[in-house]
Formats: sequence, structure tokens, C-alpha cells
Amino acid sequence: MSAESPFDRYVAVIDQHLEDTLRQRAPYTADMAGYFFGWLDQEFRPVSDLKRGKRVRPVLTLLICEAISGSYQPALPLAIAVELIHNYSLIHDDIADRDEERRGRPTVWKIWGDGLAINTGSVLYTLAYQSVTRMDAPPEKRLQAHDILEQTSIRLSEGQHWDLTYENRLDVTQEMYLRMIDGKTAALIECATWLGALAASEDPRVIDSYRQFGYHLGLAFQIQDDYLGIWGDPARTGKPAHSDLRNKKKSLPVTYTLSRLEGDRREAVLSIYRAPGDMTATEITQILAALEAIDTAEYIDQLAAHHTAEALRYLDAAGIENPIQAQIRALATSLLGRMF
Repeated sequence: MSAESPFDRYVAVIDQHLEDTLRQRAPYTADMAGYFFGWLDQEFRPVSDLKRGKRVRPVLTLLICEAISGSYQPALPLAIAVELIHNYSLIHDDIADRDEERRGRPTVWKIWGDGLAINTGSVLYTLAYQSVTRMDAPPEKRLQAHDILEQTSIRLSEGQHWDLTYENRLDVTQEMYLRMIDGKTAALIECATWLGALAASEDPRVIDSYRQFGYHLGLAFQIQDDYLGIWGDPARTGKPAHSDLRNKKKSLPVTYTLSRLEGDRREAVLSIYRAPGDMTATEITQILAALEAIDTAEYIDQLAAHHTAEALRYLDAAGIENPIQAQIRALATSLLGRMF
């Protein structure tokens, strides 16, 4: 993004409100949360080289509100709620997955233990709903925003449920996997765009257009991430080559391939995934050959392109034309152009 990007305009505002919320409403866990958000080191000292997420979701919320109404302010409490929910889910996911690093630093549970990490995540979850109550809007609209956030939280939990359930299963189909990423990835991006429109508009058509934009944006982003996990250029992704195969992650390319293979070829792939430990270089070569035999990469590319096109179609369907809407399109295009 350029020097005039929405990240430059919004991220400092978002982070300041996040920090103020934590310090004022949950000071006992503000330092651990501040570490996770990237503002502090393990000794709770401020850091200049921030190891934080990109804040894409709350930035989308604010951009959409500004595109419709001319101001991002009405959506600020909702943007904060979205980012709190996102980070609560990451802290809890790290515990469930036993991930020891995130964004190049030890995870919260790895430093302070499961109990304090669970508590920190739970505080963020609770503060998200408190943030909705600070929305400057009629009670009916605040209630609607609360309901949207609640629906999203349920979908996030369902996505995590299926993700954990599928870890030890080899019968995961493409449909099952897409159901999982609907919750794990698409739900919160959809929530972010939906709430941004809700804060600024009374037009159901406009609100639903932005909601659908976020939904397809989320699916396209995750499908592309699955593509990059196997075929991505390490110089661009920052991940080792074929990382998802080495870790035996049953991502969309793998579930699609297993649904198409038959007989001995399918059994050969399954036997590799049944074996303990990471894949060897020889096994990775075998799996790549199986993926190539049924043009899996082309199929995943086409599916990502479909959801990308749908996302941009719904963005246009909102009927908003101004420089902020152009920034939304530019941001979406940058997120969805990672495979090329």
C-alpha cells in the first residue's frame, strides 16, 4: 500500500483504542494482551519494532463506514470489537494447537502457561461485546451489531471444532473442509465488512452487498493461502517450500485430491498421511506428483479466482463510488493478488 494507505491512517487509531480499552477495563491482563498485540516485549517494555498483525479486519470496518458515510467514527467501537474477537481466537487457537510461536515470538501460553493465556483470551472476548455497547447508535442497531458478533463467534468456534476434529481424520472431504474455513476465516472478515456497513447505512441492499463482499474475500484469501502453502514461492511467502505438505496439513488441495483419486493411487497418498512424523523429501515428491496428475493446482487457482470475482462483484454492487471505495478495492486486490 502507498504512503497514503488506510493502514497509515487507521492502525494508530485502532491500536490506541485497543490499549485504552485494556488499561481502563482490564488492567490486570493489559500487559499480557499488550505483548500479544505487539506493543510490549516479554518484560512488558514498549518495543519499536512491532510484531503485530496487519489489522486488516478493523481497517476494512472503518473503510467501509467511511466510504458510505464520509466518516469512520461511527464504526470505531465495532472495529475494536472485531479485532478483540480475532485476537481472542488466536490466543485460544495457539493453546489448542500447541503452537509455540506467532509472528516470530513465543506465544502467550508458552511464556505464561495455559491458565493465564486462556484468561487473557477470555478477557478480550468479553471486552469485544462491551465495545459494541459503546456504539453511538439507536438501541436497535446496537442489538443488531451484538447479534452479528454473536453469530460470528459461534461460527469461529465451529470452525475451530472442525479443524481440531479433522486433525486425526483422513476422510475429510472438500465440502467438510470448506465448512471449516467458513468459520475459521470467512466468518470474521464477513463480520468486519458487515458491521462497517451497518454502522453507516440503513439500506439493506448496501449492507448485504458489503457483507457478501467480506464473505467471498475471506474464502478467496484462505483458498489462496492453501495454494501458497504448497506451491508458493518461499521468497514471497516467508514460509519454507511445500510447508503444508511437510506438516501433513490436510488443506484444500489435499482434500480435493483425495476425493478424486481411486484405488492404489489413493491408498499410496493415504499411507503417507497415516505415517507418523513430517513428510520426507521423497514423500513430498510423491504427493506433488499425485496433485499434478489431476491438475489440483489449476482447480484451486480457479476456485480462488471465482471467489475473488464474487468479492469484487459484491463490492461494486454496493453502488458506492468515491476515493475511499477505491481504497477498499485496492486493499482487496492486494490481499487477493498474492498468488501472482
